[in-house]
Amino acid sequence: LNLGAVGFDPFADIAAGGELDENMAGLQAKLSAEDYQAMVDILPTLGHVGEGHCHCD
Repeated sequence: LNLGAVGFDPFADIAAGGELDENMAGLQAKLSAEDYQAMVDILPTLGHVGEGHCHCD
């Protein structure tokens, strides 16, 4: 269980029409400071989540 995960709710809250297309500056402006920092903190290990291969621009 990944207790440090941000979860989907903060991203769903800022999505428009069921889609989220934001750069880091947009995410920083729209997410709470706590959620943004949690997201930044997990980025170095994002590619190792589960069995999938993740991509982050």
